[in-house]
Amino acid sequence: MPNARQSHVFLSIFVLVILTGGCSLSTVEKQETQSPSSDRSTIDSSCAYFYFLRGSQAEYGQHFDEALNAYQKASACDPTANYISEKIPILMIKMGKLPEAEKWLQTFVAGHPDENSQRLLLADINIHNGNLPEGIRLYREGLVHEPDNEAIALRLGLLYGQQKDYTRAEEIFSGLLKKNAKSYFGNLYLARLFNETGARERAAATYEAALALNWSKELAMEMAEFYSQYQNYDRALSLYRSILATDKKDEQASLGLIQTLLSMDLEKQAIAELSRLRSFSRHPEKIDLIESQIYLSRGKPAMAEKLLLSMSKKRRSTQVEYLLAVVYLDQKKPDSALRILKNISPKSEEYESSLFLQIRILRDTKRLKEALALLEKNIADTATRKPVYYALLSSLYQEIPDMEKGLNVLREGNSQYPDNAQLLFEQAILLEKAGQHAQAMTTAEKVLQLQPNHPEALNFVGYSWADENTNLDRALEYIKRAVTLKPENGFIHDSLGWVYYRLGDFNRAREELEKASTLESRDPHIFDHLGDAYKALGQKEKALEAYTKALELSANENDKQTLQKKIEALKTL
Repeated sequence: MPNARQSHVFLSIFVLVILTGGCSLSTVEKQETQSPSSDRSTIDSSCAYFYFLRGSQAEYGQHFDEALNAYQKASACDPTANYISEKIPILMIKMGKLPEAEKWLQTFVAGHPDENSQRLLLADINIHNGNLPEGIRLYREGLVHEPDNEAIALRLGLLYGQQKDYTRAEEIFSGLLKKNAKSYFGNLYLARLFNETGARERAAATYEAALALNWSKELAMEMAEFYSQYQNYDRALSLYRSILATDKKDEQASLGLIQTLLSMDLEKQAIAELSRLRSFSRHPEKIDLIESQIYLSRGKPAMAEKLLLSMSKKRRSTQVEYLLAVVYLDQKKPDSALRILKNISPKSEEYESSLFLQIRILRDTKRLKEALALLEKNIADTATRKPVYYALLSSLYQEIPDMEKGLNVLREGNSQYPDNAQLLFEQAILLEKAGQHAQAMTTAEKVLQLQPNHPEALNFVGYSWADENTNLDRALEYIKRAVTLKPENGFIHDSLGWVYYRLGDFNRAREELEKASTLESRDPHIFDHLGDAYKALGQKEKALEAYTKALELSANENDKQTLQKKIEALKTL
C-alpha cells in the first residue's frame, strides 16, 4: 500500500484536477467503458488523468478490480490516450482475464489500425491460446505497418518455423538480412532453420556469420555440436578449444572436446583431457564413468571392469551397476549381467535401460518365455508401465511368430495410451505385415489426426497411395512434408521418387531415387524402382545395372523372380 506521504500527494493531485478540470465525475460513472471508443467529441483530458491516477494508485496497491474500473473510466474520458489504452489489456492479463483482454484488443485494433503495439499483444494472446495462424496473421499485419522492425520480423520467422513452414520462415529471415546483413539474430535464426531442414552448408555459412558478429560461449558450443553432427571434427575441435581458452574449467566444453577427440580416434588425447577435467570437476565420479565408457567402447572391457569395480567399492551406484552389466555382456557372461540388472530398482534412472538389456539378453539366450513374462509383469504394474514396453512385447510375439497376440498387445497399449501416436503407428505397421492393408491405412490416418507431422505415417500413407496409383496429388503433398521433416531418410526419398514415377515425371523420379539409393545402398526395392525410372527414360544400361543390383540384394524369392523377368525383358529390347 502507498505510504502516508504518497497518499497526500495523490490527494493533492485529485483536488487540483477537480478544481481545474471541469469534468463531471458522476457523468463518467454512467458511461459505457467495457470497450475502447474513438469518438473524439467525448475527450476530457482532466477527467481521464484523474481516473488514470486513481487506477495507478489502485494497481500499485494490488487492487486490480478497482484499477481496471478506473482505467476503463479514464479511457471513456479520453479514448485517444494511448497511455491509458495500453494499461487496460495488460491489467486484464495480469488478472487472468485473457478472453476479456482479447475481446478488448480486437475492438481497439479494429478502431486503431495503426496502433501496432496492441496488435502484437493481441497476436501473443492468440499464440498463447494455441491459435497460431491468427497470431501469424497479426504479426504479418504488424510487419506491414513497421517493415523495418527487426523484432517483429524475427518473431514472425520463428512462428513460421514453429509451424514447419520453412519456406516462409526463410523468406522472412533472408529479407531481414538483405536490409541488415549484420543482424546477429537474423543470421543465427536462419542458421538454425537451415540446420533444421538439412541445408548444412548454408547453415554453416550463416552460423559463421553470426559468430563473427557476436562471439559467445553458447553460440560456439551450439556450432561445435552442429559440426560434430556432420562429422566436421576439425572445426568442432577448434570451437571447443576457443571456449576453453576463455574458461579452462568449462566442463561442457571439455566433455565436447573429449567426445570429438574420440570421434577422431585420438584416444590418448581424450584420456589426457579427462584427467585434466577430473582435477577440477565437482563430480569426479562422473569422469570415472565416462572413462569406463571410453574403455568399453574402445574394446577394452577389462580396463572398464577394473575401474567400475573400484567405483562400486566406494559407494553403490546404479549407473556403475548398469555399466558393469554391459561389461559382463561384452565378456560373454550373460548370467552375470542378468544378476546385476535384476537388482536395479524400478525407481532408478537406469531401470528402463536395464530392462531393455535384460530383454535383449533373454532373447539372445533363447529364453523368450522369461522375456515375455518380464515385460508382462512391467505392463501389469501401473508404477512401471510405459508405452514403449507394449511395442517391445509386441515385437517379441512377432518373433515367435504370433501376429494376433502382437496385435492384441498393441491394441491394449492403445487403450491405455490413446494419444500415443507412435504406439498407434506400430499397430498400423503390424496390420500391414499381417496383410490387413485397409485397416493399416485407417490406423495410419488416425496417427496423422493425432500428429499431423508424423513423418513415418505421412510416408506410409503417401507411398501406399502411390503404389495403388491413386490420390497421387495428396500422396505427393504427404511425402514432400515427410521429406522436409526427415531430409536424410532414404526410404522417404524412395517414396517421393515413386510418386513422381506414377505421375509420369520420370526425371524427378530418377533424381529422388538416385538420392534414395545413395542414402540406403542396401535396399533392393529402391534399386528396383530406380531401374523402372531409368527404363522409362530409355536409359537401358543404367536400368539393367539397377535391376541387377536389386537382384543381388534381394532375399525374397518372389521378388527375385520378378526382377529376373525384368532383366530378361530389358535385354531383348
